[in-house]
Amino acid sequence: MPDLTALRAWLDAFAADVHENRDLLTRLDADIGDADHGSNLDRGMAAVLETLDAGPPDSPAALLKTTGMTLVSKVGGASGPLYGTLFLRMATAAGDADELDAATVGVLLRAGLEGVVARGKAEAGDKTMYDALEARDPGLRRRGGRRSRDGRRPGRRRAGRGRGPRRDDRDAGPQGPGVLPRRAQRRAPGPGCHVDGDAGRGRRPDAGLSMTGIVVVSHSRALADAAVALAQEMASGGEVRVEVAAGLVDGSFGTDAAAIAQAVERAADRDGAVVLMDLGSAVLSAEMALELLDPETADRVILSPAPLVEGLMLAVVAAAGGAPAARVAAEASGGLRAKQDHLGASPNAGASQPSAGEGGDATVTLELTTAHGLHARPAAKFVALAQESLEGEVESITARNATTGEGPVDADSMLGVLTLGGERGHRIEVSASGPGAEAALQRFVELNDDRFGESE
Repeated sequence: MPDLTALRAWLDAFAADVHENRDLLTRLDADIGDADHGSNLDRGMAAVLETLDAGPPDSPAALLKTTGMTLVSKVGGASGPLYGTLFLRMATAAGDADELDAATVGVLLRAGLEGVVARGKAEAGDKTMYDALEARDPGLRRRGGRRSRDGRRPGRRRAGRGRGPRRDDRDAGPQGPGVLPRRAQRRAPGPGCHVDGDAGRGRRPDAGLSMTGIVVVSHSRALADAAVALAQEMASGGEVRVEVAAGLVDGSFGTDAAAIAQAVERAADRDGAVVLMDLGSAVLSAEMALELLDPETADRVILSPAPLVEGLMLAVVAAAGGAPAARVAAEASGGLRAKQDHLGASPNAGASQPSAGEGGDATVTLELTTAHGLHARPAAKFVALAQESLEGEVESITARNATTGEGPVDADSMLGVLTLGGERGHRIEVSASGPGAEAALQRFVELNDDRFGESE
């Protein structure tokens, strides 16, 4: 009956197998991925053993949890969240048991397998780690579970997830680490069976200021820092809480779910947070990060499908204006709209419709004189002024490109203003309603007369 000692021996043996086969795993990954699976997993398991040696756990659940959390932090790409989920779900299923019989080990494996399926959306026959786990699940074998969706046992199937191509011929193509030979698959134990200290480089507002936070998740720290610096220029002096979780602690490319969770905790506060991500495995890491948070915090977080650079810029402007998380996420999600409109590839979904009609109590027409019209920086100042006006005695404020007929849109929406496509010489109509409408519109006139603070 496996106990803590047997589990540790199992992990030692698994780590040794990974180290011995790291080059093989890397070659297999080269056919359909980044050619780093072997080195990533080897690094992760070495860190697991080092962590366990430094502070030996006192129960099977503690050992499995430590293993999962270490893999989440040390293994880049999709493997970290997937293997981390496997061990963390097994830890939860282990409960407070000191020893595990064969039936309990089967329950643990089933819990881990279900976690992997939920995280990676894989199915039997996709030639992923699911197939290796399914083959080792005692409960599945007793129930006569199928080996793959087409009823065949694991063989040289074509990968169906990640960057592996999909075909009906599942016996062709790269072998994939999910269907390694049985000798390379470790049996269950027992007989018969980067956010570091300076990660939050965004500016934190005063403690009393309530604002939606933003978290940037990227494989590259340099990329994330550059995107944040660009976006913060659009905030027009507004205090926006931006946290960065990018790269691994050793400076290599990758994402760390534990670091993302820490960044979200710093950013969320009571107004919640919007998380923007770059590539596919960053999404997996962000999803897992939410599972590491307490439910109350996780419920205030929105994972945005927006493009990182454009979405971040729109999110920062919206957050600077005091928009709630849902509005910030909605603004970010339209990040490609201006580019799509310009290139004639706009989807059916348009910019948000203005909250008021086309007209208002007062209207002014601005002839744009800046060299490039309402491009990013002037648009950000335009939006900031609209947001400030709405905090006063202005009830609604909209903008319309009278030259092209585009609009109207809410003037406090960065996405909306950018979709107006305002170029030099275009006439932009700004309409406002409410007691402070005329005073607000006069400030737009002054902003335009000052060329939005830009030199010619």
